[in-house]
Amino acid sequence: MRAFNPFYHSVGITWVSKTHPAELIDSAMGIQGGSGNLGVFLAFISAGYFAQTKTWKAPLILWSILVFILGSISFLLVAKTRTRSRLRVKYNLSSRLATLKTIHHFIPGFIFGGIGWVTTVYFAPPLLNHKFGFSMTYTGFYLAALIGTGIIVSFLFGLLSRVVGRRRITLVALFGSSFFSSAEQLVSK
Repeated sequence: MRAFNPFYHSVGITWVSKTHPAELIDSAMGIQGGSGNLGVFLAFISAGYFAQTKTWKAPLILWSILVFILGSISFLLVAKTRTRSRLRVKYNLSSRLATLKTIHHFIPGFIFGGIGWVTTVYFAPPLLNHKFGFSMTYTGFYLAALIGTGIIVSFLFGLLSRVVGRRRITLVALFGSSFFSSAEQLVSK
């Protein structure tokens, strides 16, 4: 799954960026991110419940079936979307390095976001379940609420970027994430 699932972000971002004009890209990207978070929300809200009331295999089986169905529907819906550029780019090591040079200043932010995501996904469930004694069902509900906040913020990204600006949103996101990551460490002690 980990070998194939990461293409979701790359393909999704490519399709969104190629099929939406520049003035709508923030809204389209927000909807793409929010929709991905909606899937995470549904998995969190259901997985703990099914694991606790049925068996640990139940959410895996359920979500495997749903992922196959949703993936097939998604493929059929976008199969005729054309994103191939008329400009033929030869992809080789030098083109990859040129791209890396162009986006190098974004990479620390990408890493920051990944670290924040992994910290939440991997450490929040055991913290809530083992340290604070929440059932798996309630752990799933709390994490779903956390992800739900991300859904709302993602869906509002286009509007917020027009009203507040990307720079201010980025600064608030970095400082807010850093502050609450530090606060989480204090709570867990």
